[in-house]
Amino acid sequence: MELSIKQLKNLLFVILGIVFIYLVYNDFFVNTKEENYKIAYEIDINMSFNGVVVKKYREKSNHNNPVLLLNNEEKVYLYEQFFSKIKLQDSIVKKKGNLLVYVYSNNSKIVMNLEDELNLMK
Repeated sequence: MELSIKQLKNLLFVILGIVFIYLVYNDFFVNTKEENYKIAYEIDINMSFNGVVVKKYREKSNHNNPVLLLNNEEKVYLYEQFFSKIKLQDSIVKKKGNLLVYVYSNNSKIVMNLEDELNLMK
């Protein structure tokens, strides 16, 4: 059975379409998780803050992200699970170079590890 030129063109079009779909899927969906993890890790490891929480709110213009405003007017963006655990007047500390956030509240100390949230991105 011989294929006509029109059939060969159609077959070539289908093969190229499959290759294109594979490349797009691989670039946007497979590699995206790893890239997002790397970006978030770099942001988190380089972030540092130290202050008392004076306001908690959601920044509607930025995808409704949770924000803590500190007494030194610094804005701190944290993951949802950590945002919900921190209260007004809590003191929070994070040093550059590690992923630990220390929360001091009413004679108690809570240590939150940002790596827990980062691992969900893998």
